Amino acid sequence: RRGHGLGQAERAADDLEHLLWGYETALHVNGVDEDTPRFGRTFLAWVRLRRDWVMSMGWAHAVSREAKKRQTPLELFFELVDEYRQLSVRVVAKARLRKHNKATGAVGTDGLGRARPPPREIEIVQYAPEPLFLLRYRYASGVDENVMYDDGSYATSVAFAKRHALLEFGIEASQWRASARNRRTTR
Repeated sequence: RRGHGLGQAERAADDLEHLLWGYETALHVNGVDEDTPRFGRTFLAWVRLRRDWVMSMGWAHAVSREAKKRQTPLELFFELVDEYRQLSVRVVAKARLRKHNKATGAVGTDGLGRARPPPREIEIVQYAPEPLFLLRYRYASGVDENVMYDDGSYATSVAFAKRHALLEFGIEASQWRASARNRRTTR
């Protein structure tokens, strides 16, 4: 039977997206930080930035919609994965939070409308060479990446990330340190 009006190829991409979201969730819940690009919000943000596709229904739906023009959804997905794997995850700056740095909830909440707890450290991460900068929150229990939007665009900058951290946690310019930790992802 065909479910939800999707064909077998579309369901395969949808199933894969759900599987990867589950995997990312398990990593997060268990405090595991893999040295690879993320396939949840980060992959979605990269595809949106790179291809300018509508992503409101997830990357699997967008891939299935676009693949109909020339190939199967899984072929297009793995083509995108090959491009995505070429990105270099670079920590460009980091700041250790101090006692006076409190979460405000001004630009991010825990999903229930409450200010998220302040992490021990925040890193500005670039998925180079793209203009895709994220804030990576390091907690004692694990790591979380925050995809940011600048006027509706995923294209961001170090300055935008610092403004975001200032609004959310009061991180001052003097707290930021350049990072020697530039990592090349391999997978």
